Amino acid sequence: MKLVLGCSYTDPQWPNSASWHSTMFDEPYRVFAKGGVDNSWIARTGFHVIKDYSSVFVMFTGLNRTSITIPQDCVDNDYYFSFPIGYDFGPHGDVNLVQSGGPAGVWNEQYFGPARSVFKTIHTTNSNTYFSQLNMYHVIMFLNYLKAQNISYKYTFIYDIIQDYEEPSLGKCNAYYDMLDKTHYIPITPYEFALKTNGFSEDGFHLTKECQVAWAHEVKKYL
Repeated sequence: MKLVLGCSYTDPQWPNSASWHSTMFDEPYRVFAKGGVDNSWIARTGFHVIKDYSSVFVMFTGLNRTSITIPQDCVDNDYYFSFPIGYDFGPHGDVNLVQSGGPAGVWNEQYFGPARSVFKTIHTTNSNTYFSQLNMYHVIMFLNYLKAQNISYKYTFIYDIIQDYEEPSLGKCNAYYDMLDKTHYIPITPYEFALKTNGFSEDGFHLTKECQVAWAHEVKKYL
């Protein structure tokens, strides 16, 4: 079975639900993806559940996202964007990641737990490499693990990470980009595909169902 990992662009339960999976994959698959998660959650969940899967498709998320790890038995249940690794299907880990979603994330209005002060601090940094170093570490470590274990995989990002966009959850990659193994990389990213085809939904960020299907047909050529 194929393991599919990602954020809201991949999450079939998100309000602007991802619906491209059945177009792209001919084999059985299972999706581990949640809206708002960062690349740490994506990679950690992949590590945690990989033993039950024979291949991987992972779509990494925006580089400006971050999270704080908290034990599962210490989480603030009033904040939605807080998930254990392995969520939804399990097995769930004891590591729970409280998500910021980026500098403009809903944590600003909805989260008042112990990680709030950390979010406020890190999202005021003037560093242009901090978030790249933070996220790309998890991306590269997970991909290198898949390669070392001879697990079949393909990967992409929700956008072209060497571009600079105003969307706050995205972020230009300023560190470790040359360390990515491009052999298994799929260069057709959904954000740019939607820009070219006028395929964004009403929220201006996620793809319409029609655009998702068209994008999936293009990506399938690389699988």
